[in-house]
Amino acid sequence: MTGRHGMTRQHGMTASKLKNKNHKIYMRNYNFFIYITTNPTRTVLYVGVTKDLYARMEQHAEDNLNKKKTFAGKYFCYNLIYWERFQYIQDAIAREKEIKGWRREKKIELIATFNDTWDFLNDTL
Repeated sequence: MTGRHGMTRQHGMTASKLKNKNHKIYMRNYNFFIYITTNPTRTVLYVGVTKDLYARMEQHAEDNLNKKKTFAGKYFCYNLIYWERFQYIQDAIAREKEIKGWRREKKIELIATFNDTWDFLNDTL
């Protein structure tokens, strides 16, 4: 995991050039996120992974408005309460699976380390 929390909204990728025996190699830094959303009454939790956290939160809100049959849409889980950033998708997916395997109590403890009042963070992206 390369970082956690406190990151401002970023789109796309950045590239830094490295020289290796007269050849240019481009190292790309990507942003992938795991996130936890909840419903307005904070009784349901949803864990997901995305490459664009802002767009994904908009999709969850639209799923709710359009009455889509996704879990997040069906249970009104469009309020962001927790997220972590990763450079590599494999790490983000592994973390998502890890958290999904936890009991609710452990997820609540994790959320409390970042957002102990369970404020909705959508507007901070």
